[in-house]
Amino acid sequence: MEIKRCPFCGGLADVRARWWGTGKTYIVFVQCQVCNAQTKTFPEEDNPARYNWETPAVELAIDTWNKRVRFDM
Repeated sequence: MEIKRCPFCGGLADVRARWWGTGKTYIVFVQCQVCNAQTKTFPEEDNPARYNWETPAVELAIDTWNKRVRFDM
């Protein structure tokens, strides 16, 4: 799944996962490599890298990042 460029600075973004708490819980999010803007976090039971970054939480994070909302005034 393609990740769009940052809507704020135009930088490249990627999916990241961090271990969270006890057990095997990870949080998954998309973050800009330039300005560090990021999505909210999505929980994942195991490290998504083990599944080639093809998990429901990764898809949600990318979909959230790629959503562009236009406000007309």
